[in-house]
Amino acid sequence: MTDQKELQESELDALFSAATDATPRPSSTLLARVSADAEAEIANAVVARPARTTGMLKRFVSLIGGWPTAAGLASATLAGIWIGYAVPETLDGLAGGTWFVGSDLDMVQFTASIDSLLGEG
Repeated sequence: MTDQKELQESELDALFSAATDATPRPSSTLLARVSADAEAEIANAVVARPARTTGMLKRFVSLIGGWPTAAGLASATLAGIWIGYAVPETLDGLAGGTWFVGSDLDMVQFTASIDSLLGEG
């Protein structure tokens, strides 16, 4: 076993003050050079203009690719709503009877059944 000596408070205070006094201090020439570099950078700095705030719509449009993309997205959305609301009879024929018009809407199955997943062959 090692013999450990318990330090008194006065001894601890002396150790801490010695450690505090031992911190290195920068030289006055170093501080002068750092200060001169900082003043040179401040003189060369460009005055920053306050950032312009843009609206949410403008930011969204720029994120999706600009106004032409937004116009195409809006057109496709409106066409989808129109086709979904007023299904033309010719679309039902072109879709091969997969769209149900009228009272057959309760028979539409949107998920695959387990029978179609477990089919043989």
